Amino acid sequence: MTRNLRFDPVASLSMAPTVSAAGILAGITFSRFFAFVARMHITPFFPELMQRYGVGLVEMGVLMSAFFVAYAALLPFAGWLADRASPRLQLAAGLALLAVGIAGVGLVTTYAAALALRVVEGIGSALVFPIGMKLFTSYLPLHQRGRAAGITEVAIGSALITTLTFSPLISVQAGVEPTTLFVAFGILCLTGFALLPRMPATQPPAIPGSAGAATTGGTGAASDETTRAPRLSRAMVVELLLLSLAGVLGLSVANGVLAWLPAYLETGLHFAKARVAFVMGLLTSTQIVSAYVAGTITDRMRDRVPIAVWGTILQGLGCVGLLWASDWTVWPLAVVVGVGFAWAITPMTLLVAEYFGASRAGVTTSVSVAISQTGSGFAAALFGWIAETTKGFAGVWLFSVALSAARLGLFLLRGRAWSRGRPGH
Repeated sequence: MTRNLRFDPVASLSMAPTVSAAGILAGITFSRFFAFVARMHITPFFPELMQRYGVGLVEMGVLMSAFFVAYAALLPFAGWLADRASPRLQLAAGLALLAVGIAGVGLVTTYAAALALRVVEGIGSALVFPIGMKLFTSYLPLHQRGRAAGITEVAIGSALITTLTFSPLISVQAGVEPTTLFVAFGILCLTGFALLPRMPATQPPAIPGSAGAATTGGTGAASDETTRAPRLSRAMVVELLLLSLAGVLGLSVANGVLAWLPAYLETGLHFAKARVAFVMGLLTSTQIVSAYVAGTITDRMRDRVPIAVWGTILQGLGCVGLLWASDWTVWPLAVVVGVGFAWAITPMTLLVAEYFGASRAGVTTSVSVAISQTGSGFAAALFGWIAETTKGFAGVWLFSVALSAARLGLFLLRGRAWSRGRPGH
């Protein structure tokens, strides 16, 4: 029987006496933070990097895509590893690669070398991602995971505000070169090794009430599902692909807007870099708060789907607004887009993990995110091609609206089935 506890991340994770609750929370949030620093740290400095490497917008789009493609390509293996290997060792490998990649981009002077290091960053991010969902679905009951995921989303949002707001402000106000900031981020990433002794060294058991756990006579003894995962049926594979398609459509919009909005504000609306940083700071701050709200609401509803639907609607409306953005309307639009991104994306990984159970959480979430990131990674390059071909950004926002509409249609077709099909219903 699921334990009916008021949510307390430390108390909840402490239900497994051999696991350090604070260590798990710190390790997951720290690794998520630097995984997203690696993802976005080059974005505010496209003009400077284009000059440094002697390339155009298309090549910068490819530089963004290199991260996503490498990330997606390794995710299925990383998920398989997360279901079998030591979380501590996997996190250590991921943090090491993230540090090398982030700092390396700041040290090299050629486009080819930067491209290779973006691949390294993507591999490091892939290694750290599935550990969080594996531990959450192993230790937390269904009704407590949304807020736990919201906590990690705060770390992700903090990484975005760090890279998209604080980095350009420091660069402008203190005269620090972007590449120096990249090296500093890489060094800071290495401090995460101090957290490793508090992470689990072995595969965790499931607790009563978690997906994939079973109890016997109320004793809380876990079944062997945590170590032996049944194969997915053909119908479940179809659902995994459809859930992944929803991820592709949502992440393509989010990554496209986050990657190209700074360039649009700087070159299209002629904002100074400091003002661009404040707009992106408003967007990401809104995203941070809204992610935690989304997790809380989905916990209370016991359903991840409605919030994802409303998020899709809001991000689509925000992109419509960007077609006619002005010096002043861009500020409320940043709020709408921030809420939309948080609500559209936050519930999705949990939805996949819960649908397929804790024993398969590592591999199923990784496969889903791999498909999502591959699609959205290619979309990043496509956004760059659209911007360069059309000599503007209206095509980027129209394409984002079309993707949001397609995602909404998918939820209208399959959302009810995903809600009913989740464990716990």
